[in-house]
Amino acid sequence: MFIVKNDNTDAAFNLALEETLLREYAEDDVFMLWQNRRAVIVGKNQNTVEEIDREYAEENGIQVVRRLTGGGAVYHDLGNLNFTFIKRNAAGHFLDFDLFNKPVIELLAESGVAGVTSQRNDILAGGRKISGGAQTVYRGAVLHHGTLMFNVDVGVLERVLKPHPLKIKSKAVRSVASRVDNLSRLAAVDIPAFREKAERRIAEGAGGAKTLDASRGAAYDGAMALKAEKYDTFEWNYGFSPDYEYRASAYGEAGLVEVWMKVGGGRIGGVKFRGDFTGLEPVSGLEHALAGASLTPASLRETLAGIDLSRYIARLSADALAALLTGRFLK
Repeated sequence: MFIVKNDNTDAAFNLALEETLLREYAEDDVFMLWQNRRAVIVGKNQNTVEEIDREYAEENGIQVVRRLTGGGAVYHDLGNLNFTFIKRNAAGHFLDFDLFNKPVIELLAESGVAGVTSQRNDILAGGRKISGGAQTVYRGAVLHHGTLMFNVDVGVLERVLKPHPLKIKSKAVRSVASRVDNLSRLAAVDIPAFREKAERRIAEGAGGAKTLDASRGAAYDGAMALKAEKYDTFEWNYGFSPDYEYRASAYGEAGLVEVWMKVGGGRIGGVKFRGDFTGLEPVSGLEHALAGASLTPASLRETLAGIDLSRYIARLSADALAALLTGRFLK
């Protein structure tokens, strides 16, 4: 077994590191504890725009990253400690949450917290969720990761995991709201002490373990490369979302502008504008020009730079239209 030492708090790096450890260290079990600075981690099968308040996330420097496993969207900050188990030759234990929750529950008990696994496979204490988990399988290995809420800013959690009231229809898996609680309210337990104890006990339970420093070497290099090509990209974090239909509106100098849009693979499949705005030419020209455009901020800016918006919707700026199309700054 490897005990991975990882002090990086970049969510994109940490999720890339998990995948690197899963795929490249095929002979060894892995245990890793890690933290993210403020971030929303979206389940693999979710529609990101349905799960978050994108405007709030961007204004408050909250990363949005899709993970490799299913399940619902979660909020992380430095008051949260994340754990990862990778168990080889264990495909028969996929969805066996008790197997991985058990050592965590035992560690919590030593700190005076009575945890139990819920019917939805979360860890509860006092009837409230203190930990959620998710899994995936790769070549017979099971990756199980989860959260432990020590002192998470619940106000930010509730705010960022509450999307604007957009009218969106998709086939994505929606998150289910849970009543959550912090361990700090239940017992005198802090992250550094728990982290040290957990690494020691997991190593003892495995009959010894090697240490892997994730701040350098092959694991670091592999994670950095995967972060750049996948976990830091719009195509993965937003574009990987299932196809969906989107409706939004805004009122400003241009008047009322309403948009109906179909999105697939992060690109506009079709779009219609309606409202009390005015223009020199039929708005169908704008609709045609936007078909197929990528909804990445940079690509959308480039597309809009080549369109004279005033001919279709007078007094509508490119920034305002980009915000409307991407679900930001809606009033």
